Amino acid sequence: MVLNHFRQIFLIVSGLLIAGYKFSRFGVESPEYTVVKNDGDFEIRNYPEMVIVTTPMADPRPDEGTSFMRLFRYISGSNEAEEKIAMTTPVLTTEEDGERYMSFIVPQNVAAEGAPASMSDLVNVQSMSGGKYAVYRFDGSWNMDTFEMAKVRLAEWLASQNLTPIGEPVIANYDPPYTPSFLKRNEIMVPLKSGNDS
Repeated sequence: MVLNHFRQIFLIVSGLLIAGYKFSRFGVESPEYTVVKNDGDFEIRNYPEMVIVTTPMADPRPDEGTSFMRLFRYISGSNEAEEKIAMTTPVLTTEEDGERYMSFIVPQNVAAEGAPASMSDLVNVQSMSGGKYAVYRFDGSWNMDTFEMAKVRLAEWLASQNLTPIGEPVIANYDPPYTPSFLKRNEIMVPLKSGNDS
């Protein structure tokens, strides 16, 4: 009897925790997109152009802190307008010429008014091209091994669909680090050649 009671309490608490993690990204702005094609864990999406704030993932000046903290300081007011900017999701990771970068997406209302410049020369406001992207969604903790596997799966799907990528993959992480791995939403996305819409 007592064991059953504890089991019920455990299930209720576990359910509440899972719901809390699952809904933790609700209320946080994410970029809007339209789904052109859905194929299980794969989608073709149409994205608008987005304003992003970007920093290198290497630490050229350790006193500037980690890439995440540099971006977090920017949205916390370390910008020319001393403006606090809402956190968005996902956090993006890209690679260019062998260098890796982390980016936050600037909320639409801030982007429309003009995102303020950063107080750090390691943090830059840029734009991310809109258009069609092929996306593969996967759960679990993100690391370089899972990224490589996801990149292979997306490449195989693209080949099976006769789709042509025109850029480097972008990693999108939607959840904070404390989220249990089985609840984490991760995506890898790649821009598609114009006309790849089927």
